[in-house]
Amino acid sequence: MIYDTLSAMNRYRHLSPNFAAAFDYLSRAAVGDYVLGRTEIIPGEVWAIAISKPGRRAEDATFEYHERFADVQFCPAGRDEFGWHDGMAGLNPAVPFNSDTDNGILAGVPREFLPLHGNRFAVMFPREPHAPHIGEGEITRICIKVRVD
Repeated sequence: MIYDTLSAMNRYRHLSPNFAAAFDYLSRAAVGDYVLGRTEIIPGEVWAIAISKPGRRAEDATFEYHERFADVQFCPAGRDEFGWHDGMAGLNPAVPFNSDTDNGILAGVPREFLPLHGNRFAVMFPREPHAPHIGEGEITRICIKVRVD
């Protein structure tokens, strides 16, 4: 996982051309240049999904994980306190992994939280369980999917 400030995002561009494209988009999104819904950046490789909905309670959250894509998470409005878990140990499958959507759901209540608001962003790599959209009130969250396999 990477957890850093927007002013430091350029230090991660070298990870791959896909990450460079994701951070280009993030720099525009950070100043309000995004639309709700899905935005293709590099078809099949990098895209962004922006949603705005009420936050959820930590006890109602589930962990998600991916195998082929990393998530670059950013919260331009509201306050997302995303749950994080150090690895898959201790979490049990709640929904079988779906290779078509590259998404698995794990049961477990988040116990560690990182604030995602203001100038913060996070990158979750494959097999790093995370529980986004935890908080009160309306939260706008942007998730940039980056193919890494």
